[in-house]
Amino acid sequence: MWFAMTLLPRQFIIMAKKELYKNKAFGWALKKIGVFPVDRNHPGPSAIKIPVKELRSGTRNFMIFPSGSRHSSKLEGGAVLIAKMSGRSLLPVVYQGPLKFVGLFRRGSTSVAFGPLIPVPKKADEKEIIISMQKAFSDLDKKINKNWVYIDPHPKRTNNNDK
Repeated sequence: MWFAMTLLPRQFIIMAKKELYKNKAFGWALKKIGVFPVDRNHPGPSAIKIPVKELRSGTRNFMIFPSGSRHSSKLEGGAVLIAKMSGRSLLPVVYQGPLKFVGLFRRGSTSVAFGPLIPVPKKADEKEIIISMQKAFSDLDKKINKNWVYIDPHPKRTNNNDK
């Protein structure tokens, strides 16, 4: 949401994990502001069709975390596929700040930087575009604060007994 607010008055659709819709009131609010749910384990064709249709119509922009998460650094190919199919470029955006909602209200705790557009030709090599995106994210991180350290609030558990 922070990214969309910094880009107002542009309008967005935003892909989000379906788990955010467990709370009916929160799910209703998400839909009202242009967020659509996706099952990350079984995304289905609508995960691609919805953003491609919106991007082709030109009415709204599309926002996605190309890693599939706010706190992962491994980029996936979904953003590249959507850009190819819609004929649109990718705009890398980096956020440095709290990962929990309450932290957003501390003064000076958040920075957002936008990189140059990354064109995605229809015949582009997915791996090359992902490398370009990763470089853009890294450059933006360094531009904001080269010493910034991301702390994953959801590290993968290594011990099966952990709960």
